[in-house]
Amino acid sequence: MPKEKPYYLRDPWSILFKDTQIDKTSPWSIDLVYLLTTLLEEMNRVGIDFRIAGTAINSSVLIYQKKAELLLKMEEPPKPPTDKLDVYVPPPLNLPFRFEFTTTSVTDLITALEKALTEERRSLA
Repeated sequence: MPKEKPYYLRDPWSILFKDTQIDKTSPWSIDLVYLLTTLLEEMNRVGIDFRIAGTAINSSVLIYQKKAELLLKMEEPPKPPTDKLDVYVPPPLNLPFRFEFTTTSVTDLITALEKALTEERRSLA
């Protein structure tokens, strides 16, 4: 004779104890108030097993979390569409490059500075 399932693994309470079943079911179709109150009544009738109650509470939390996440997704404002403007970007131009190689030594700079100073003195005098 096959062994009968424990009461908490029978419908409708089985969803509270099987995480895989929670993922496949819409959280809005689960009436947690009904499930938890009837489970507590059955636990009182049979004898309280707190491990079962803890698992049921954990599953209830997961279901409420899924509901909250779905509600928050509904409240998010839609993202504005990104308009791609058709703007013509011309190709880069090759600028002319003038290569001038001038050598200026320190001596040339000192000579030019002395010349500028002497001319300045002459113009002030």
